[in-house]
Amino acid sequence: MAIILNGRLPDTLLAPIPWARQQRIAAQALADLVALDAAFHAEFGHHLVINEAYRDLDRQWTYWYTPPSGVGTAAFPGTSNHGWGLAVDLHLTAAELAWMRKHAGEYGWVNPAWAQDAIGTPEPWHWEHVAARPVTPIPVATTTATPTTRPSTTLSEEDDDMIVITARNGVWTLQGSTLTGIGDIKQANELTAKGITSVTYNDADFDRLRAELAGRELIHNTTRGYAVGTPGARYIGLADMAEVNFHRGSGCRDREVSVATFNNLTA
Repeated sequence: MAIILNGRLPDTLLAPIPWARQQRIAAQALADLVALDAAFHAEFGHHLVINEAYRDLDRQWTYWYTPPSGVGTAAFPGTSNHGWGLAVDLHLTAAELAWMRKHAGEYGWVNPAWAQDAIGTPEPWHWEHVAARPVTPIPVATTTATPTTRPSTTLSEEDDDMIVITARNGVWTLQGSTLTGIGDIKQANELTAKGITSVTYNDADFDRLRAELAGRELIHNTTRGYAVGTPGARYIGLADMAEVNFHRGSGCRDREVSVATFNNLTA
């Protein structure tokens, strides 16, 4: 489940940070961040300086492939706590860092041990919320239909990695990499009654999810043109727009990349 939702959180699970509204975090982590910021502001006279918070999957792929991170130094796409909206990157002075390491834990935020590793690549700017679960279930819309039997309230082994997705063209289950349309809202409610997580996707998010599950994507650069491939493998350059449109029409996502990233993926 983590690989599917990480970096693809719907807007309903995210909230803007009040003093840095261009950045968003998981809604369930916001209150603790606001409380931490209030204590920080009382000490230093200004808000926490937030360079980045929630990071979508496209940006994580860019960090994975592109300097200064470089391949293998950023978290693999789909695994970063930024993709859950549970991490922030801060600009901190030495005094502010010392205060944060002493007090931030009181508010549920930590600079994890790996980020303090002097032998590896320390990241004193990286802070994670440890008092929240990655995903909060969202109820599926209710229906007036009355079930003829009471649904089970426990998850079976077959269901424990499933989520329910409400999208513009119906309700779907996602298990592993298999996306399946289900019959009606009653069936969706029976699944969520068991404790299966339910999320709502807008059009763009759902289209992106379907294309990623198809296992391929388009990349483009104004200088280098277009290529198609699957993450982790070599991408193939496309000769004309007819090929590009074919892939677009089959649900393939399209993202713009730098020249360096394009060259790296097609090398």
